[in-house]
Amino acid sequence: MSAEREDKQKILLTGDTRMSAEEEGRITSDPLIPVTLEQLKHFAELARERKLEFDVIVCAGMTMERALRIRELRTTSSWRTVAAVCFQEWGLDAMWEPPSNQLVGMALCEAAALTLREDPNGFPWQSTA
Repeated sequence: MSAEREDKQKILLTGDTRMSAEEEGRITSDPLIPVTLEQLKHFAELARERKLEFDVIVCAGMTMERALRIRELRTTSSWRTVAAVCFQEWGLDAMWEPPSNQLVGMALCEAAALTLREDPNGFPWQSTA
């Protein structure tokens, strides 16, 4: 999501500290659409509801092997990349669209961290930078 500051500089807010410049370019390459505060709140609520659905999907398919793989991926990859790789590797268990859905990547990382009895808010799940 982009917002304009008073100096007209656009900023991108994703919450993902491991997003690459290439991923950012793909997200921001289309014309940006201004949103009101009310629209933003509505989108946030829809995202929260969808994330809960993804939590159920990924928890049902999580194994120790998959959790270890996701941990390996997250050390260098964004949530979108984690989701895309898992989409390819999980086969029929990957029941989400698009394959690189950021909310799925977040759910995958949280479920993997909990499976490994690690803090999903600590390293390597969240960057300290």
